[in-house]
Amino acid sequence: MNAATATRPTTTRTRSAECRHGIPAVWCSLCAHPRTVYVTAGGTHYHTDPRCESLRDGQNAVVRRGGTPAPIVSVPEAAAWEDGRDPCRRCC
Repeated sequence: MNAATATRPTTTRTRSAECRHGIPAVWCSLCAHPRTVYVTAGGTHYHTDPRCESLRDGQNAVVRRGGTPAPIVSVPEAAAWEDGRDPCRRCC
């Protein structure tokens, strides 16, 4: 053992201290302060307002194409982010 390793403090990171994004949970804005956002099964964005005009436009576009729009559901923002959704430019 050399002098550099003898004086280096050891740090132990437990898995429980990390969020699911691999960083300390207290540093992760998605996990430390979760907020509810709104999505549909076919959408690519998440919304902070369930009455967002962009969300409604997407639902109406499905109807115009003859489809049945997926219901608007609330999810934690982290779940929407992990699904690869981007924040809406109008309401987020």
